[in-house]
Amino acid sequence: EYVYLWEHKVGTDAINCVRRYFAKRNDWVYCIEALENQDLLVVIGSDFEYWKMKKLDVEQKFSLIEETQERKKQRPHISAITRLAHNTRHVASALFDGSVKVIDIDRSKIVRDYQEHERRVWSVLDLQPNVFASSADDRTIKIWDVR
Repeated sequence: EYVYLWEHKVGTDAINCVRRYFAKRNDWVYCIEALENQDLLVVIGSDFEYWKMKKLDVEQKFSLIEETQERKKQRPHISAITRLAHNTRHVASALFDGSVKVIDIDRSKIVRDYQEHERRVWSVLDLQPNVFASSADDRTIKIWDVR
């Protein structure tokens, strides 16, 4: 339900909670990716959100990919995200429905939708420019070329 921001003081064992952000009631925060400007990409259940930050406060939240009523029946949770080196405004995402999607965060749009895995996809990893990999419960690793 919450995202916590922690501070670790270098040279000490001290770790302090700096801020707590409410994410969403009764759902899991699966992953967070920090952007260069301190904004955050946050995945909560099947929703993929962009959090525009101002200092330590969330100034604005908007959905990049939002769970629709139709999708709520099967809950295709997003289990992992990774920014792609060839275009850091593109994010590869791994979904529980067996799909891998590439999302353009500036346009809030899915630009690639791969449906090759037979079971839940757990991870995506950027390998080199234009190439990333995904792994799933179907015991496969898929290599994707976005060109």
